[in-house]
Amino acid sequence: AHVARELSPRVIQFSGHGNAVRAGAYAGALAFERGGTLQPVPPDELIRLLREDCPDLQAVLLHGCHTLRPLGELIHREMPHLYVIGWDSLLEDKAAIAFCRGFYGKLGEMAEIELAGGPPASIHDAFAEAARCFEEQGFILGDPEDAAVSAKHGRRASGKFDIFMPASYQQQHVNSASSLFSAG
Repeated sequence: AHVARELSPRVIQFSGHGNAVRAGAYAGALAFERGGTLQPVPPDELIRLLREDCPDLQAVLLHGCHTLRPLGELIHREMPHLYVIGWDSLLEDKAAIAFCRGFYGKLGEMAEIELAGGPPASIHDAFAEAARCFEEQGFILGDPEDAAVSAKHGRRASGKFDIFMPASYQQQHVNSASSLFSAG
């Protein structure tokens, strides 16, 4: 909390396991590993941290299997002004790295332009670049547990990501597979 308050980030990423706890009060909670033991973070504590300690926050990236639902939905419902990006399936580590490379590479590029007096960095554009990088690296968008997706492409899908848009954005929810890209 202290670091978040001190840095006041516009984008914050949490990497962990979103499918570690499937029932009870912690169902869907993001869990981190410490000494080989999973440590779930109660969703209400995570939201409190975001709300109270990150006043300039524009986007939350939940980086782990099954992080978009229910956790991403809950964050978006409680804080509808945020972009919330997450994974709606299992995911391959290398696919997650390709996504992040594209996302943060584009944010960095746009931040330089913004600092030089240009338009502000766009989370939506960074998301689009992340999806492009994901596909350019040969990863298949889709749930690796969905046999139909794997059969269609002749190999297992790499992961399915999505984004919840801020309430102020014209389109409330953009499905990364069909609305932004022609991922067949």
